[in-house]
Amino acid sequence: MAFTAAVNRGHDPADIVAGVEQCRFSAETRYQPHPKTWLNADRWLDEEDGFDPVLRAAGLKPEDFLDRPLRGLLQ
Repeated sequence: MAFTAAVNRGHDPADIVAGVEQCRFSAETRYQPHPKTWLNADRWLDEEDGFDPVLRAAGLKPEDFLDRPLRGLLQ
């Protein structure tokens, strides 16, 4: 039903299937999204950047790890 809902929202079924095939899901099941949630959130449109999903879930972004001044942390 979530797949049908995604198609009814105007998404191409082939794009959704290709997104599933390209997506790298965590080996740990507790970090794998429920299929219905994944479909309802249009997650096949996410850009895969290889960033750790646990760090992302903790609210961190890849930009947080760029080399830049420590902004007073060593003062």
